[in-house]
Amino acid sequence: MNKDRFVPPAAEGLPLAALESATDGATMIDAWAETPNGRNFLAHALVQLARDGWLRRQPDPEAAFDVCEERPQNTPAPHDAP
Repeated sequence: MNKDRFVPPAAEGLPLAALESATDGATMIDAWAETPNGRNFLAHALVQLARDGWLRRQPDPEAAFDVCEERPQNTPAPHDAP
């Protein structure tokens, strides 16, 4: 994990390793992912994944999110959401 990378406010509560992984993967496509704007964009995408159930909050209130193995079935698809 690169300690010099910008951590956007949108990433608060997310596992930082998820943002690092997203940045590393996106950087293979475009170096823009390393910029503050790119990392902020990725953080917002990860927040949406958490809202959709791909990341879920751990039982411990002090913990952030952890990866869930299966998406909850009661979560509407993005195009079906209100």
